[in-house]
Amino acid sequence: MNILFIGSHFDDIELGAGGYLSKCLRRKYKVGMVIFSEPNDKLLEMPNKRKEEFFHCFNDRDIKLYLYDLEETKLPEKRQYILQKLEEIKEEFKPDVVICPNPYDSHQDHETVAKECIRSFKYVSTIISYIFPWNSLEIKPNYFIKLSKEDVKNKLKMIS
Repeated sequence: MNILFIGSHFDDIELGAGGYLSKCLRRKYKVGMVIFSEPNDKLLEMPNKRKEEFFHCFNDRDIKLYLYDLEETKLPEKRQYILQKLEEIKEEFKPDVVICPNPYDSHQDHETVAKECIRSFKYVSTIISYIFPWNSLEIKPNYFIKLSKEDVKNKLKMIS
């Protein structure tokens, strides 16, 4: 099974779907990860820390990485570019399942990526959205993935 995890920023996947990512890696699924933006030094107290942590967690794993350097907080301006890249990835990776941000997320980058994921993958893949409670005015989860204790521990390692 091919599982594609998509995030706007370097910490999105770990925070939103790290447990399921762990589960997919343990089950030896073919895993791809897409990150669309570079950390913005002006917005962060510790520039590039998220990026460094990401590579520390995933650089030596058997994961197909698709990394882009769009400016953080400016993804809505690059909506068409994002769609084009997702279309290219769809043809190359052929995901059975796509894990992406929630289209109702209040962060403009998350919303943009989520909506472009739906546009690109809605006819060819199962789409599951992860939720950031701190960015959502209303939360109505409707799909739950059972995780092992090991998967929860692995997620905690990813985000610590």
